[in-house]
Amino acid sequence: MTSPFTSHDNGRTAPPPYSQHAMSSNRHWHSGTREASPLVHSESLDKRRPSAISCVVTIITFIITISLFASFITGSATRHDSCVDEHKDEHKDERLKMNLFWDGFSTEGCVRYQRRQYRARLMNMRAGYEYPIEACMKMPIPIDGVERFPLRCVDKGIGGLYGIWEVDGEGYCATFFEEFQPMECTAWGSGLKRYRMYMARLNRGDDWRDMCSSTPARLLNVTFDGPTYCDQQNGRTYGYWEIPDSDCEKY
Repeated sequence: MTSPFTSHDNGRTAPPPYSQHAMSSNRHWHSGTREASPLVHSESLDKRRPSAISCVVTIITFIITISLFASFITGSATRHDSCVDEHKDEHKDERLKMNLFWDGFSTEGCVRYQRRQYRARLMNMRAGYEYPIEACMKMPIPIDGVERFPLRCVDKGIGGLYGIWEVDGEGYCATFFEEFQPMECTAWGSGLKRYRMYMARLNRGDDWRDMCSSTPARLLNVTFDGPTYCDQQNGRTYGYWEIPDSDCEKY
């Protein structure tokens, strides 16, 4: 006798229709594919929402932190500038109270081509004053109609405090070269030929090396900022140039 639960396919016995296995199988047979549960989808959305909120909170916190840090830096810089300004003003008041002035202004001669050095002594400096060099550097003096601050200051103790100036464009220091003289090749095969010129208008007491090395010259239709090297012979200062020459390439 054939059981009512016997399948016609290969004679296998089908489970009762009310069994758990049959119900699961029927769902599989009738639906074909298993659909996602709306409850599961809702749960996944709920899981993502806290992550998005956390990101927003992190960004807002970062922006606030950066803003506070920038405000702190700006405030510190402003306070620092304020303190520096007050410090400078304090020193300025002290300098004004001392009635400082320059005395014994004189020239120290030429230090380079068209550059002249000057010197003066700062007077009325109070004994034991804490910032003598700063006071010296802050005191201008008119030179050639222009108010100029010292290039540097020299404190000689009981010998006094001196300001040093160097002024460009001084015609008094305008040395120049003349007496153009071609000479021999620097060495056979070197490709360089030597030329010599005498430097004129060197003032007594000026350093001939500094003046010669900085004095420009034009020779062979080329302008040079200064000689290749300088030398003195019999009290006369000469500048030397070593210039490429094809005749000096031959052996």
